[in-house]
Amino acid sequence: MRTPFELVIAGGRVALPGGIHAAPPLNIGIRGGKIAAVTLDPIDGEETIDAAGNWIIPGLVDEHFHVFCGYGCETWANATTAAAKGGVTTVAKMPLDKPATVSGNELAQSIARAGEEAVVDHVFWGGVDPTNFGGLAEQAALGVAGYKLFIEGAAPPGMYPTCNAAQMLDAFKRIAALKSTAIVHAENGLIADLCTEQLRSQGVTRPDAWSDARPPIAELEGIARTILLAEAVNCRTIVAHVSVPRALEMIAEARASGVRISAETCPQYLLLSRDHLRKDKRLKWNPPCRTREEVEGMWELLRKGLIGAIASDHGPLPKDESADIWDISAGVGNMAEIMLSLMLSEGIFKREIGISLLVEKMSAQPARNLGLYPRKGAICVGADADLVIVDMDQAKAIRGTDLCYTAGHWSAFDGWDVHAVPITTILRGKIVAQDGDLVAEPGYGMKVDRVGQEDGGLAGF
Repeated sequence: MRTPFELVIAGGRVALPGGIHAAPPLNIGIRGGKIAAVTLDPIDGEETIDAAGNWIIPGLVDEHFHVFCGYGCETWANATTAAAKGGVTTVAKMPLDKPATVSGNELAQSIARAGEEAVVDHVFWGGVDPTNFGGLAEQAALGVAGYKLFIEGAAPPGMYPTCNAAQMLDAFKRIAALKSTAIVHAENGLIADLCTEQLRSQGVTRPDAWSDARPPIAELEGIARTILLAEAVNCRTIVAHVSVPRALEMIAEARASGVRISAETCPQYLLLSRDHLRKDKRLKWNPPCRTREEVEGMWELLRKGLIGAIASDHGPLPKDESADIWDISAGVGNMAEIMLSLMLSEGIFKREIGISLLVEKMSAQPARNLGLYPRKGAICVGADADLVIVDMDQAKAIRGTDLCYTAGHWSAFDGWDVHAVPITTILRGKIVAQDGDLVAEPGYGMKVDRVGQEDGGLAGF
């Protein structure tokens, strides 16, 4: 006689793959860390969680996540605790450490550190050093999901190598030969530098000058270059943190013509405009806040399917409020902990966007981009039991002082009211966060590799 399931989540509304959300309550049976049953029928478990009245969604897969190891402002343990509390069960770590992760040796150190500290599962983006492309194969051997590139001048000086057009084309060729993926910070840094120099020489220090210093044309030129180079060598490419509607349209046009390219955006580009930046210089990131009209245009194109994935760009660098807009550090702060609440609250309650679309963009498609679907990002038999129980009736205000930080508590969304709160986060069948508290021990998170198909199991490229 078959033993009961190890864990049963009973009676919740379930966001299923393919845009289906179950109106009648379903029961999910978990065995061996995997989903073993999704059924209307009653099932027994050694432990049962009553999810009646709540939604059950797949754990979020955050494809754009920074830890900034070596900068003294974040740790794997703290960053992944934030993720677990926010319903994120898998993170894809960016290589912007100190030193930048651009070789096999540096990547191996990052993998070891994560193995000791991480609370949630994780994959790694490799780094690109145009002076030593041998690092690409070294990192491939350690199982990277792909490689991060910055267009010439777009990265802060000394923080990460950048590529001119020729180097970028060479990198794309090599990444395509490895059957891997490039993820590109596509801003023309030379345009941004010129605009910045002109504004600073005029003595401009108002906070929203940052939006003028990195205008949409810098992003659009960078994306146009990325499209052309990716097309030339058939390199699978993600454009990171797209901030303007015209950029999404350019990427969609390229996709329609056969270019293997996809767009990622982040909550800040759907929720905050330069009007917010005008009042708070801490709201500085790259690309910057755009106009309210452009923010609304991003939502319209999300509805139309032009956005592939929504990621956090989690990066909790501290903000020195005594610095002016030119010298204060860039970064959105702790976004992994609040992304789910923000997107569901804004999307479902304010804009009447179905939960299925939001789950697709924050779970399923990022998992595909990383080559992890359907092991991750889906509620189906055989998938990892990565699940989030969300209370859609719980109202709370986001407070920066309540969020996970190792230095400088703050939030770009301090005081924002949300109406969708992750109350239980389950990773591979084990509760890792409950009612805002961490339950799992550091080191429970494990490194996961993309599936074994030749193309990495990616879809949508």
